Amino acid sequence: SKAENFLGCQVEAYYKDNRADTGELLYVVGADKNEVITIQSEDIIEEDTTREELVYEKSGKEKKIKISRVADMVYNGRGYPDFTVSDMTPESGYITVIDNDRDNVFDCIIVTAYITVVVDKASSSYERITGKNGEVIELSEYYGYNIYLDNEEINLSGMSAGDVIYVMADKDKEHASIYITRNSFEGIVYGF
Repeated sequence: SKAENFLGCQVEAYYKDNRADTGELLYVVGADKNEVITIQSEDIIEEDTTREELVYEKSGKEKKIKISRVADMVYNGRGYPDFTVSDMTPESGYITVIDNDRDNVFDCIIVTAYITVVVDKASSSYERITGKNGEVIELSEYYGYNIYLDNEEINLSGMSAGDVIYVMADKDKEHASIYITRNSFEGIVYGF
């Protein structure tokens, strides 16, 4: 089901009582009380952000969001209750903040943080990915990992030199999700 899309939100849920310990979820819809804002990492003003206030730029204007002192955080798919300001400001990725009771204080922070690597080598036997810029990802350091190409799970042996990967790891290094893209485009770079 797509129920995970409503993580942190108030919902109306319909289920079928199947006489087991848990019912079967039939339908979920977000309640009217939810306010959801997604902010790209490059828009977050890190030096002004605190544990209680997220500051970001939108359309050239500074915006501020109040964060609950008891807010919940999900970092790359895993609960992370002991978060700090630096966890709210990923270098690459985005965050989604949710006010689930319309009190203008946001109750849930969902962080999607990743690193981008252009693959030089991928070794199945060593469970290691080496990037063209010297990055080294030791997959054996994780309890588990998944690799995806075109939304299909593949083995590390399916990764090739030149692939661009996005690595999303939880804070405790229990799990990593790696997404491969082989899409490319041509164009002219006019400056940096």
